[in-house]
Amino acid sequence: MQRRSILRLGGAMASASLGLGCAPRGPLRIGFIGGLSGKFADLGIAERNGALWAVEEANRQGGARGRSIELVERDDAQDKEQLLKGLRELAALDVLAVVGTATSSMGVIAAPAAAELGLTLVSPTATTAALTAKDDAMVRVCNDAAAYGAASAQTYTRHLGMRRVATLADLANADYVQSWTGAFCGTASQAGVQIVAKLEFNSTKSPDHGALAVRLLEGEPDVIALACSGVDTAVLIQKLRQLRPEQAIASSGWASTGRALELAGRAGEGVYFEQYIDFFDQRPAFVEFNRQYQERFRQPAGYPGLLGADAAGLLIAAARADVSRASIKTALINRKHQGLQGEFAIDGFGDTQRPVHFTVVRNGQFAPVDWPR
Repeated sequence: MQRRSILRLGGAMASASLGLGCAPRGPLRIGFIGGLSGKFADLGIAERNGALWAVEEANRQGGARGRSIELVERDDAQDKEQLLKGLRELAALDVLAVVGTATSSMGVIAAPAAAELGLTLVSPTATTAALTAKDDAMVRVCNDAAAYGAASAQTYTRHLGMRRVATLADLANADYVQSWTGAFCGTASQAGVQIVAKLEFNSTKSPDHGALAVRLLEGEPDVIALACSGVDTAVLIQKLRQLRPEQAIASSGWASTGRALELAGRAGEGVYFEQYIDFFDQRPAFVEFNRQYQERFRQPAGYPGLLGADAAGLLIAAARADVSRASIKTALINRKHQGLQGEFAIDGFGDTQRPVHFTVVRNGQFAPVDWPR
């Protein structure tokens, strides 16, 4: 009896060992890091949602190499120490790579830290020129901010007859706004536009938006260009409209998440917004993505959702091709990729270029601008 029990136990252990040896591996992990709390959370949350959509869609299609894919999230809260802590945790969890960061100021901190940890970052929106043409640990799926600033200055000079302009930039995301306003003002000046004010503030230090609006209007600009978050842009639009209802106002792409429209209300009518994506693209993949995103997250995707999905999509494609953590940047650069709005190329430094789009607010929504080509 004892012998039979021992034999049965030995057989069970052998079977268990065999089962463990053949058991499928756990999920393949992709990291996400961005501002999921705090003032700029509209950007980070939408990018996280876009990445999550891409992961869920990939899992519906079978995952990668027989494994499910898991998105592991960390909130940087627009804080250096929390960012570095989150990156260390993601590296310890053996993620393939990380989608992030959302803001440029976090990106310039994250890129060298990621390199030390052996991580590659694929950022949806860290667009600062300080990361351009650098052989670092970051790949980006959105243009350099300077390209957008220059394009905005050219467009407003040509189509709005801009001859006098005032700008305002939020130094809470200094790496982005300085790239954007530097290119905007430089391009405008070359076209003969007078810069009547080039103001800066810090949205984390309880600014007086009314006083800023007064200063912006002092030089009688025909256009005011804002490089701020959606929240601050909305408040400034309201203050400017109270002082000068017919003032032409333009926003950089940062505030184009949709939050500014929600908060500005009727004051937002007629404001021009630079856009990172074509809101009116009728490609089936983009239309279906918007439908599914709205259904899943109960809000429009906007540019952060789409760019977050594109960033995660790059990593999912690499995972399916059996690319390792050590070689993933090499696999992503110097080639074209399929995004939700068509192909885009990533160069040898991990930078890309996409078209610049513009919209105007009509009836509380982004609408096409009917400018002649």
